[in-house]
Amino acid sequence: MTALPDWMRPPRAEGWFAEDLDRLPEAPRHTELIDGALVFRMSPQRSWQGRVVTGLTVQLMGQVPFRMASKSSEK
Repeated sequence: MTALPDWMRPPRAEGWFAEDLDRLPEAPRHTELIDGALVFRMSPQRSWQGRVVTGLTVQLMGQVPFRMASKSSEK
């Protein structure tokens, strides 16, 4: 088994803080901080994010009064 690089060890017993990520240039691009632990993703969660954005858009558009919605669609 390969030993962890020094930069992957948390700087304190409580784990990582958000500010620590700013000073961690060695971390892969898609590193997340969850409950004080670093989580490495191979790629961004585009599919999930796309569904969230679509769901929010649909819900927000459903709240727009009809008269306002028809004016914005005329442009």
